[in-house]
Amino acid sequence: MLSSISANQVYSNRGASGIDGLVATAAGVVKANQNPLLMLIGDTSLLYDLNSLALLTHNVTPMVIVVTNNDGGAIFDLLPVPEQQKQSLYQMPHGFSFEHAAAQFQLGYAAPETLNCYQNIIEQHFEQGQGTLLVEVKTPPEQASTLLKQFSSMLTEALA
Repeated sequence: MLSSISANQVYSNRGASGIDGLVATAAGVVKANQNPLLMLIGDTSLLYDLNSLALLTHNVTPMVIVVTNNDGGAIFDLLPVPEQQKQSLYQMPHGFSFEHAAAQFQLGYAAPETLNCYQNIIEQHFEQGQGTLLVEVKTPPEQASTLLKQFSSMLTEALA
């Protein structure tokens, strides 16, 4: 969104409704390319495509799925939705963790609590691991949207 990645392939899939089939697409990319892959996905998107983790059970190519778990669709903090129904009809907090989903599909799992730990886990998996590692990053529900709003405001002021 705010940077470029040189010398790397970047894939994107919006899905039919924006969140479906994302894990299935990544599984297909890994199978076709046989190259290590890092996938970034939100918790609600992963819940909608949880069954596709089965496609990665026997995968040997190193893959990391980073799921940002903010307990629901925090994207709606950035969209014009009715405030009275935002939590119950749009964000739909779920209270789930992904540790057992990873175990169900025989995938590795980690839940780092610091940036340094996060970076080390991912680097180590790509250097020495094989198969799929699910990395769950838990964040407060409103954190990402608050930071994006602050950043946007800073950009607006800087450009004015």
